[in-house]
Amino acid sequence: MKPPQVSLIIASRDRPDHLRLCLNAVTRLAYPGFEIVVVADPAGLAAVAEAGLADRIKTVAFDVPNISKARNLGIAQSAGEITAFIDDDAVPEPGWLANLAAAFAMPGVAAATGFVRGRDGISYQARGQTIDCHARVAPLDVPTADPLVLAGDARRAISTIGTNCAFRRDIFRDHGLFDPLFRYFLDESDLNMRLAQAGLKTAIVPRAEVHHAMAASPRRRENRVPVSLQDIGFSTGIFLRKHAPDTGRDAARQAALARQEHRLERRLARGNCTRADIDRLLATMEDGLNKAAAAQIAPVPMAGPVSTPFLRFEATNPRPGHHVIAGLRPRGAHRRKRAADLARAGDTVTLFEFSLSARAHRVRFHPDGYWEQTGGLFGRSGPDDARFRLTTLARRVARECNRVAPARNLAELATSGRDDRENSG
Repeated sequence: MKPPQVSLIIASRDRPDHLRLCLNAVTRLAYPGFEIVVVADPAGLAAVAEAGLADRIKTVAFDVPNISKARNLGIAQSAGEITAFIDDDAVPEPGWLANLAAAFAMPGVAAATGFVRGRDGISYQARGQTIDCHARVAPLDVPTADPLVLAGDARRAISTIGTNCAFRRDIFRDHGLFDPLFRYFLDESDLNMRLAQAGLKTAIVPRAEVHHAMAASPRRRENRVPVSLQDIGFSTGIFLRKHAPDTGRDAARQAALARQEHRLERRLARGNCTRADIDRLLATMEDGLNKAAAAQIAPVPMAGPVSTPFLRFEATNPRPGHHVIAGLRPRGAHRRKRAADLARAGDTVTLFEFSLSARAHRVRFHPDGYWEQTGGLFGRSGPDDARFRLTTLARRVARECNRVAPARNLAELATSGRDDRENSG
């Protein structure tokens, strides 16, 4: 079966450097038919031009702090059968889009979402969850690496993660676009509730992985402490008005405030904020909730017909090879140069650099275009790993290759023998 055409939408504002890294990874996706739509402020559009992509992707100028409006503008320019979304401060694994799009071949799937890894590239931010009509999130048990297809109901939806999700385009025609009242927070959750109420199914795809930096922005600092909770309060209030029963709405407001207070208390314990910060932030959230109570809720806009032709992204140097380069620190300058050279030629490259220690591992997408995993030869590389595992370099490299293979589009790595492995000290 021919893979569906996918429109990949990236909304960006105030983060041109992160957008550059995101585009570097997105343009290396192992997927035969997708277009890229960037909705961005002037700095973001300049980053697109500097990357040499202005004539190869679709762009929309937009400089308003409203994620729903930005996504709707992107949808208006998209022509794919599937519409996917990733944040500007995230990078996808090479196999992300292929794994996500494949879920739509399963019967009845209207939406799909994948797993999201945090700043260290190892721990998870999200591995499947639901959201209920009171805006309460609950984790889901996804027992295997295979996609799990679920349907919600009138009171609980299967949650798609905003930085890692996709929808059939006709969903926006039949059930509405993103509600512009959700300037930030719960924007996709409102859509999830509408899909659940319509009895539509969502696939959770473990192999569709995105790494999310949770970068600083006008709304949050580098340590992830919010600058204000007003938009979160406003979105929460609108969500409750649209989806929560009247009798439980006040209690749900107080519970939402309590959840935010609990998150801030944990940041206080880590020294990231002060008690005064907590009091001020909770006041801004309450102000947002109050403004939501007085806001006018209008019908959600509907998507119009496709208005622009599909602009298939053509990779500059499309090469199918994958190279694994590995060795022990600190002598790794030659390995990093080789990784950058191969990535520049269009290959997928994974560089493993280990120290003789039990340090925990970190994974990142390097600005030079390759994947880099560092840490101790004997250290942990997963949330469930032992803190110390005696091994050799060759065995450790083989283990890590098997770990990342499903997300990095390396399904044949273990059997094909086509990798270019350099085990050297």
